[in-house]
Amino acid sequence: MNDAVANREPVGGGTEPTGESRGDLRAALFGSLQAGCAEVTAQAAAVTVRPAEAIHELRRGLRRLRALLRMLPAAWPGDLAWQADRALGAARRALAHARDADVLPSAVDRLPAKTQRTMQAIIAHLQHKRAFVLADPLWPEVAAAAAARTQTVTEALIDQLGEVDEAMCARGLGKLLRRLEAAKRRCERKASHRRIHALRKSAKYLADALWWLGSAHGAEHKALSKAVDHLGRATDVLVLHAWLQATGAGRRLGVRRRQVRAADVFVLDSLAQALAQLDKIGPCDADAGLRLGARAADGRVALRGLAEVG
Repeated sequence: MNDAVANREPVGGGTEPTGESRGDLRAALFGSLQAGCAEVTAQAAAVTVRPAEAIHELRRGLRRLRALLRMLPAAWPGDLAWQADRALGAARRALAHARDADVLPSAVDRLPAKTQRTMQAIIAHLQHKRAFVLADPLWPEVAAAAAARTQTVTEALIDQLGEVDEAMCARGLGKLLRRLEAAKRRCERKASHRRIHALRKSAKYLADALWWLGSAHGAEHKALSKAVDHLGRATDVLVLHAWLQATGAGRRLGVRRRQVRAADVFVLDSLAQALAQLDKIGPCDADAGLRLGARAADGRVALRGLAEVG
């Protein structure tokens, strides 16, 4: 993330929406869309130089734009925000294979040292696979297509941007929190690969929404960040597990049942730690969105972006 975007200070109006605060938030959203699109474009151009890092940053930029749309869908007429979300999601999925290849070797690093020592053949294979996939000359083209789609989507969003106020931000945050709470309950009832992945996605979208609000403070936000980290470790190992099953590589490269059990134990332990962190987030009540938004911006609901609007 470039310094202009990452270090921007939160700005905005008071807790009661006024004409001035609505104008500030609309200008901030305008600037945030521009900054998000510029970041995606910059990372797409960097794929030829540093493919692994640039693809990761590009996918994160796309996800943050989607989080902005999910927090503020009512800022646009009809289902424009939903259509834009789908378009950005398709651009992000086009890069998923490269990202999976990049994280597979590190997934083994998550496991206990004793287990790692018995998986040297797997590690060597995954490192070779990573180098082969990331060297594909098509990735810069795929990244450029993602950037072009983002530009088109952003132009449409800016062209049809409506009014924005703090109540709208609070409602959007509340909805994201309810989705996270529902995903959390499903994992508590019965954990599965799909449910853990869904929980991580819900947690990351809420975390990204708070990022747009300038969140760097508060116990709840720190707990959410820790939960995302734990879930990230778990899903990295789940990606490895799914790859071993889908390709049959586990049998060919001598993966034993005890190694699979060690991976399962790691996933469940990471999930338990994530759920413990998510328990620290306040109740999912009618005021949850306003509470999170106000804390994110030091008592103000705000959006990044206003500082870069003329």
